Amino acid sequence: GSLVAADVNLRLSDALRFKAEVAFSDTREPNASWITGGENFKGRTAALDGERYQGLAMYGGLVRQSKHWTLRADLMGQSPTFRAEMGFEPQNDWMRYELGASYNGFPNKKWVKTWSVYNEATQYRYFDGNLRQNHHLAWGWIQWGVNLRSSFFHRIRFDEVFKGIHFRNLRTFGTNLNWRPSQTFNAGLEWNSGQSIAYNESTLRPGRTRNISVNAQVQFAGQLRWNHMLTHAQMRELNASDLIYRGFIYRSGLEWSLTRATELRLVGQWDAFNANLLVQPVLTYRPNAFTLVYAGGQYVQGAWQAYLKGQVALGS
Repeated sequence: GSLVAADVNLRLSDALRFKAEVAFSDTREPNASWITGGENFKGRTAALDGERYQGLAMYGGLVRQSKHWTLRADLMGQSPTFRAEMGFEPQNDWMRYELGASYNGFPNKKWVKTWSVYNEATQYRYFDGNLRQNHHLAWGWIQWGVNLRSSFFHRIRFDEVFKGIHFRNLRTFGTNLNWRPSQTFNAGLEWNSGQSIAYNESTLRPGRTRNISVNAQVQFAGQLRWNHMLTHAQMRELNASDLIYRGFIYRSGLEWSLTRATELRLVGQWDAFNANLLVQPVLTYRPNAFTLVYAGGQYVQGAWQAYLKGQVALGS
């Protein structure tokens, strides 16, 4: 595979800026048995059977920013045949159109330091133009004087099309608290509730969700960071108390800066929904700003996978 990209960043005035990026990928599959099945895309198979295809990714954004106001308009998308040769893209075949506006306040008082409110209107479509989702998000946060930050949100999905079924007016709201009393410790609590789609059920339908998550991070001597996150999620039927699913996920990550160039990361996760244990060790070596080496692996469902990746940037 190969990829070529170009970007532009223009300052049109003191408050107005334009950014854009476009990337083209060219993928040539080998004839190999590493991948033998999967969902087809745009008339092509997921198997490695010697196919060749090109893809496109793009972004364009206009931002106007002042002391209190930020206004922006964004357009971005990826074709179903786009492949990233470096890094990882979790999904493709989408277009996103977005308008957003925020107002920022700076009272800098004893109890309230800063605050902000934000509104966003977004439309998702497939790359061929078919509708995926229309939604509106209202979000706000307050930075308190005791190193406490609180936020809240309300989102309504006016339309969402999934597997040919059109869902309407799905509302979700929630809140978040984060406390950082010192540089060595911080903790957070997040809660949200509302309506969502039971995506993994054999019969697709909306349900009532309620999710809560707690997290904490401890830092030792600026070199060792240990974080924990516990998330509990459940969904019930809209008009009854019948349970659709309920479970929790616990995740812990340890990051150890061995030297200025070397870092070890170990992630462990227990998924109670599927009774799965995931372990991911990664060793990163960065001797300079142009060279990066990864060595790591993954254990899941009783199987190990290992990888080694090197990356060198050429230039001055």
